[in-house]
Amino acid sequence: MAFYRCTQCGQVFEAADGKTSCYCSNCGAHQLLAPTDNLPRQNPAEQQIDRNSVEAQPPREKTTSQASAQQNGGQPVQPHAAAWRQGQPQKNPNSEYHPPIGKGAVPYPDTSQSIQPKIGMNKGLLFGLILGGIVLLLGTVVSIAVFAVRENHLQKPEDLGGGIYYDDDDIDYGSYKSYLFGEGYVSSGSEGAVSSSANGSDDEIAGSITVPEKHLVSAGGSHTVAIKDGKVLAVGDNDDGQCDVDGWSDIVTVSAGYEHTLGVRSDGTVVAAGSNIFDQCEVADWRNVTDVAAGTFHSLGLKNDGTVLAAGDNDDGQCDVGGWSDITEIAAGYHHSVGLKSDGTVVATGDNEYGQCNVFGWKDMVAIAVGDDHTVGLKKDGTVVATGDSSAEASEFAAMNNIVAISAGYSHTLALRKDGAVFAVGVGYDGRCDTGSWKDVTDIAAGGYYSVGLKSDGTFCAVGDNEKNQCDVKNWDIR
Repeated sequence: MAFYRCTQCGQVFEAADGKTSCYCSNCGAHQLLAPTDNLPRQNPAEQQIDRNSVEAQPPREKTTSQASAQQNGGQPVQPHAAAWRQGQPQKNPNSEYHPPIGKGAVPYPDTSQSIQPKIGMNKGLLFGLILGGIVLLLGTVVSIAVFAVRENHLQKPEDLGGGIYYDDDDIDYGSYKSYLFGEGYVSSGSEGAVSSSANGSDDEIAGSITVPEKHLVSAGGSHTVAIKDGKVLAVGDNDDGQCDVDGWSDIVTVSAGYEHTLGVRSDGTVVAAGSNIFDQCEVADWRNVTDVAAGTFHSLGLKNDGTVLAAGDNDDGQCDVGGWSDITEIAAGYHHSVGLKSDGTVVATGDNEYGQCNVFGWKDMVAIAVGDDHTVGLKKDGTVVATGDSSAEASEFAAMNNIVAISAGYSHTLALRKDGAVFAVGVGYDGRCDTGSWKDVTDIAAGGYYSVGLKSDGTFCAVGDNEKNQCDVKNWDIR
């Protein structure tokens, strides 16, 4: 046996050697016992005195906790259920003591006493707050500036005068802003298609150009073709033979696709050159054709009876034109086809991921044009409608009026005004929309990443990507 002193009440009590913990017989506090906690044994006389004092105390009745412990084979109960001295109020169980492992059975501090922490400024937190405030302020300033530029851009098309603002560093920000602020989904339904207004400040323009009945110039993916005295001029990419048109003669209209070229002879037959990977050049047996349209991988032919022929890729139904009738004009895009009917309505078939085929509500149309993923229509009042992914803002189309011809390219649109000036909207970072200086233009063609114009004197102008020399047309003269 060994004697220990209670760390709670100071009472000396006896415990068997080898025990690691026990409860104080006086106050019931739980004690963690360690060899270092052993008190020096008293001499026999002192031990006898202490033992006699303990034995002299009157016996106490067992508390509920002690009785429970006895019923459980003498095993101690939980600390908060320990036996307390009779006649003293029971302590709050939530204030139980849990001595840490170490020298001495020392209880935790009384939780009823508040412990005041040291108050000091956390420099890291202060720095973080300051930095966060600066970032928030900068973000607010940038957002205000961006929306100010956007608002300015949306107000500018009325003043373009047939072109796009040209900024420093050789970047056409006037049209590139449309690319930055969104893909320019002009309309997802025919009823909501964007329409320009004919009530502009220049409703009547003195003098007007004469647009040829047939397209004398056409721009493809990276090659350009034009008709001169029934023959065809071609320049640009010829990797697939799309410019091998030297032997063509008696051509009345021509169309350049992505990697192939179509031409219509005066006898109604059709010739083709270039890539034939999807049989888009299988047109030798076509007859009574008055116009052609070369898409990316498919070809359309308009017959003199108003029906339409098709050849080439039909993965998205772009060649499903067998039921069309009373058609006066055709246009072919990436994976969709569009036809203009004699009553001014429009039909379309093929891929409609961006709403490029949502043209069934259009009326009073006199011309159509198709880009890769968008469709444009010219109304008889000289205004323009568009649907699909045109990469142009609605306000840019709304600024168009007095238009006599339209053409659509990869992600841009050209519109020829009555006075010979040219609007250009859409993606323009490569210069394809830099048509603001063009004058006296009578025909237009939007290619993959470039634009071409035919002037009234028979010469040409071109802007945009010229990697394949597709813009080298300035020495052409088809008079």
